[in-house]
Amino acid sequence: MTRSIRYGMGLALALVIGWSGVAAAEHWEVDPLHSSVVFRVKHLGVAFVHGRFNAFEGEVQFDPEAPEKDASAKLTVETASVDTAVAARDEHLRGAEFFNVEQHPTMTFESTGWKKKRGGYELMGNFTLLGVTKEIRIPAEALGTADGMQGERRAGFNTTFTIQRSDFGMATSLGPIGDDVEITVALSCIQPADEAAAEDTAEE
Repeated sequence: MTRSIRYGMGLALALVIGWSGVAAAEHWEVDPLHSSVVFRVKHLGVAFVHGRFNAFEGEVQFDPEAPEKDASAKLTVETASVDTAVAARDEHLRGAEFFNVEQHPTMTFESTGWKKKRGGYELMGNFTLLGVTKEIRIPAEALGTADGMQGERRAGFNTTFTIQRSDFGMATSLGPIGDDVEITVALSCIQPADEAAAEDTAEE
């Protein structure tokens, strides 16, 4: 299952320094308005078709200095929100031959471990699609923290990895449509207001 997991081109540029001052694991919630879950798959072996999912939610708990101890991540994606910019194709993808959204309305990733690697981090976790769960390892970048435009605290995370859709029982049109699906998850996360206030109080 994990034979084609690939590190993203930007992994070596992980901005760990942006986490200076963080002393313990902090809890962050995914902001879907400023995040994205996108994918690409080859068509006839000569070109890529790109798509995205428009509805998802998740949370991250992260200590950049000790990810092995407290870090975790969870993402839930609504498969019916698949969007390739072609309505007829999207409707086909929602059907039983592909995402089968009536029986399997979500796909999920939930981490089981998180450790430092050269240039970034590696997550171990369970990826579930079409009711099939596989353990995968994926690269991760922690892009630092910043104050948002409304005064909120934000943190950024990014990963790019590849799965084989046939491993999850999605075997329709293998050949014309590639088996490898490259997925990029770019997250902008917000610290809940009550937790941010607690952090500020602790620093005073």
